[in-house]
Amino acid sequence: MKRNWLFLVFFILVCLFFVGSEKKEQTDGIMTYLEGNAQKTELKSHNWKFVKENDAVSGGEKVKTLDKSRAELELDIGKVIRMAPLTEVNILKLYKEITEKGKKSDMKLSIKQGAIYSKIDALGEDETLEIETPLASATIRGTIFQINCEKDDKVQLDVIKGKVWVYSNEVKDPKAFYEKNKSPHRIGKPFKRIKKPYKQVSKGEWLEIVKSMQRITITRDGKTEVTDLNKEDINTKWIEWNKKLDSKGLK
Repeated sequence: MKRNWLFLVFFILVCLFFVGSEKKEQTDGIMTYLEGNAQKTELKSHNWKFVKENDAVSGGEKVKTLDKSRAELELDIGKVIRMAPLTEVNILKLYKEITEKGKKSDMKLSIKQGAIYSKIDALGEDETLEIETPLASATIRGTIFQINCEKDDKVQLDVIKGKVWVYSNEVKDPKAFYEKNKSPHRIGKPFKRIKKPYKQVSKGEWLEIVKSMQRITITRDGKTEVTDLNKEDINTKWIEWNKKLDSKGLK
């Protein structure tokens, strides 16, 4: 009997050691800036509640700005998302894992409607930030960019600085997909053929690398187009507002 108790105590101590050496937890973001009104609720809820500056936002919640309102969310140090009026963002994942080797983070957002601007510092090797839209997804490393989902049939992503991987929502592991299919331009085919009546559908896997001062436009039929940005594209009131916040140190 005594031997069994000693074994149980030893087992508990071993478990506590491993739990203490690696900690994975859901962390909170912060609404660091707000003009007008914003609300949040749980992902599957419609019970919206008003939020104010310095309120926490967590994984498993969604946030929206109301008419004539703009907001800034800090997901982590150096990871900022700004929301234009009438924008809704789902915070799908916001995890941080602390190990003996350093920090890992796993972040995923979904933009349901509206427009965002983001300034993301260079991410570490074990940090990921993925943004999903109704028509495509993007992996961010260290970038200044904006995404516009204001029209149901089109999504536009502008890369102002850095580069972004943009790919169809069917690609579940973009890094592995890139390594397998990498080429100078489009990776994979935008369509696959199905059985009778032989209609083509936009369910294929593809990936585009969008670089500084480029825009990718994705339409509902699965087509994409990469074009160069011009001065008119980035000299908008929305971009100017974001530049002012950047210059004031509001990240």
